[in-house]
Amino acid sequence: MDLLQSTQVGMYYLNIRRYETHPDRIDSVVNKIKEGFVPILKSQPGFLGYDIMIAGTGVLVTMSKFESQEGAKNSRVTAAEWIAANVEDDFPNRPMIISGEVKFST
Repeated sequence: MDLLQSTQVGMYYLNIRRYETHPDRIDSVVNKIKEGFVPILKSQPGFLGYDIMIAGTGVLVTMSKFESQEGAKNSRVTAAEWIAANVEDDFPNRPMIISGEVKFST
């Protein structure tokens, strides 16, 4: 099967955030995000999906997907506010954030 035949039509916007935390806090942080932040994110207009990946010792990567650039931008503000109020002590450094329009997906 040609991979290009399975390409999704329609673009979306993705926010990728890379966080560092103490390895012993990973499960706790993931649970806080799942229980506290994800329900808020799901209620945002244009929300399409959210993933959390463990990307090494003490490294979390989150990916949120939105239909529009505005939805993605608004979610970045929401995320920053939620993190400051709920898990700031778990992240000693500011996250690395990458945001943009997805041009190809298969």
